[in-house]
Amino acid sequence: MERKIKAGLRVVPVVLFVLLLYVFLHESGHTIVALSAGSKITEFELISLKPHMNFEGGNYDLFSTLWLHANGSLLPLFVSYIVAFTYRKEIQNFFYHAFCFLFCVTTTLSFLVWVVLPLMYMNGYMDNGEDVCKCADLFNMYYDPWIISVVALLLVGLGALLIFWKGIPRQFFARVKKLLKKKNVT
Repeated sequence: MERKIKAGLRVVPVVLFVLLLYVFLHESGHTIVALSAGSKITEFELISLKPHMNFEGGNYDLFSTLWLHANGSLLPLFVSYIVAFTYRKEIQNFFYHAFCFLFCVTTTLSFLVWVVLPLMYMNGYMDNGEDVCKCADLFNMYYDPWIISVVALLLVGLGALLIFWKGIPRQFFARVKKLLKKKNVT
C-alpha cells in the first residue's frame, strides 16, 4: 500500500504542472488573438479561482471575434498535438511520460466541450460566460452551430488517434506498473 501512495504522490506535481500549463496556454490563446487585433492587454490572471485575461480596444470583425473565443481551447490542443507527435518512448524519465500522457489526454478531452455545448446551444442552452457559447452565438448568425460540434469532434478524434498511435497511454501505464513493482519508491 505504501508503494501505491508514493507512486501516486509522484503524479501530483505532474498534474499541477499540467493544469497550470493548460491554463497558461488557454489564456495565452486569447491573448495572442487580442494582441493581433490591436488590443491592449489590461489583465492576465492565471492563479485564481477564475483565470482570465482582459483587454481594451482592438479592431475585431466576425472572424477575429470567433477566433478570440476559440483560440483559448485551440492553442492548448495544438500544443498537445506537438507534444504527442514529438513523443519519444525511449526516454526513461517518469515525469516526461506522465506529463505527455496527462497533458495530451487532458487537452483532448477538454475539447469535448466544443462538441457538446454547440448542440446544447441549439436546444436553448446559453451560458454567456462560456467561450463555446459565445462562439456558437456568433457562428449562428451565418452558419449552423452543429458545424462547430463536427469540427471539434474531428479534432478530438485526431488527438486521440495521435495519442494512441504514438503509444503514450501504453508507455505511461507500463511505467506506473514498473514503479509500483519497485521495492523502494523514491
